[in-house]
Amino acid sequence: MSGGHFDYYQYHINEIAEQLERNIADIEYGKSIGKVKKQELCAHLVDVESGRKSWPFWLLEMCRGLVYVDDLKCGLKKWHKCYEKDGKIYVDDANGLGVFEVVISMEETEHWADGDSHLEIEDSEVLDEFKKGLEILKKAAIYAQRIDWLLSGDDGEDSFKRRLKEELDELESNPLIDYKRWNELLKCHVDE
Repeated sequence: MSGGHFDYYQYHINEIAEQLERNIADIEYGKSIGKVKKQELCAHLVDVESGRKSWPFWLLEMCRGLVYVDDLKCGLKKWHKCYEKDGKIYVDDANGLGVFEVVISMEETEHWADGDSHLEIEDSEVLDEFKKGLEILKKAAIYAQRIDWLLSGDDGEDSFKRRLKEELDELESNPLIDYKRWNELLKCHVDE
């Protein structure tokens, strides 16, 4: 019969544990590679009439990877009705909604050294609690599975006790987090 007493919901505990394990590995991997600072060209629009600022997606995308203001001006002129006046750059909204000043700046930003994004937890006590939670979830998954099989009639009481002990011993004998596996997966993700 292979279980079913809990409608196989015990597998959700495993999925949560697996995701938490990946999250912990990602946090620690991010700490190991560190961050680098970069100077980046940034821009936003200011509505000339209302003074309201906006950061439209198209403008953020246009700035991505650019280093020189002139490159941004060329891009703006290529795709938008754009003009300069009194040393400022203006863009007319294509939908006739108004005129916007393009405010351009160079800003120092931090990025992960591998170019990817990683979860961040600065407080080591919080990370320790994540690890305690992971251990509890892995044990809960084992208990839920063994109890499910017992209550479904797949295991008797003796095999329940034996399998429970075997699986808990195996859990204790292996590292809580398989860093080798996760680091390889995280590195592969970055290399893609």
